[in-house]
Amino acid sequence: SNYTLDVNSASTRNGANVQLYLRNGTQAQAFRVNHDSQGFVTFTNVNSGKVIDLDGAITKNGRNIHQYASNGTRAQKWIVQQSGSGYSIVSAIDTSFALDIRNGSVYSGSNIQLYKRIIQQHNNGLLINM
Repeated sequence: SNYTLDVNSASTRNGANVQLYLRNGTQAQAFRVNHDSQGFVTFTNVNSGKVIDLDGAITKNGRNIHQYASNGTRAQKWIVQQSGSGYSIVSAIDTSFALDIRNGSVYSGSNIQLYKRIIQQHNNGLLINM
């Protein structure tokens, strides 16, 4: 796909939205991937130094994904699972939830949210090709 995760307007502030966007090579779309001793993954935006975070650490359908200063909580930890030809990014708080594109609409600016996983072929949430 020509789309990737992106921090809206290359913001460096806490709470800046994470969205889907056409690849453009900017640091708003560059993330460092770190693994901890428990097997969780943290995604740190290269531009802001902030991590992908589940707003309020609340697992419910449609909950927003944004960036926030690292605080070590599970709201900022993820599990990457192979899913077909890509990967699902699953919440470390509740593995029945994964990153998802709001309304399944693929366009620049589509919001990234948390959504309950539907375990069936070809529908495990947002698939990321790494």
